[in-house]
Amino acid sequence: MRTLGELVQGRPIFALHQHLTVRQAAQHMASKKVGAVPVVEGTRLVGLFSERDLVTRVVAPGLDPRALTIGQVMTREVIIAEPEETFDVALERMMRRHIRHLPVVSNGRLVGFVSFRDLVEHNLGGKEHPLKMLSTDVHVAASVTASSPPMWECSRCGCREAQDVPPERCPSCAAPLEQFQPVERG
Repeated sequence: MRTLGELVQGRPIFALHQHLTVRQAAQHMASKKVGAVPVVEGTRLVGLFSERDLVTRVVAPGLDPRALTIGQVMTREVIIAEPEETFDVALERMMRRHIRHLPVVSNGRLVGFVSFRDLVEHNLGGKEHPLKMLSTDVHVAASVTASSPPMWECSRCGCREAQDVPPERCPSCAAPLEQFQPVERG
């Protein structure tokens, strides 16, 4: 049986410090194509910042991601695993607790970070091809249905912009990013 320690050995850890702004963390996560990052002080795990934290604690309440640090909105009560644990034990814990990311900690020190997807891919063994095919199918379907970028409307002046993310400022009235809401095309 493979252990988490074997899986994370030699892999880079994309950890962040809690003083970074939410926006900086989101940009980092986007550049690394990850959905969550451990938050550390030195090598000690102090929290976890995930897409879920971003949505529920920043975007939904309408807070400014440039004015908040990840330390203010991160998950502090983090469920962890130890390097000696098997994939099956880790997968069971993740399913039972409804989490997708698991820091691997040894003697209080962060030694790795695994996702649900990491564990599923490794448990499939020689069956990676079907998983990649499924991922490709989903990507192709998404690109077909989302051929044009979403529409954003400024709540101050009604100006509309079609782009993947809302503009930093409204081109008409200079309203900030927070004034833009997604709207249906029509």
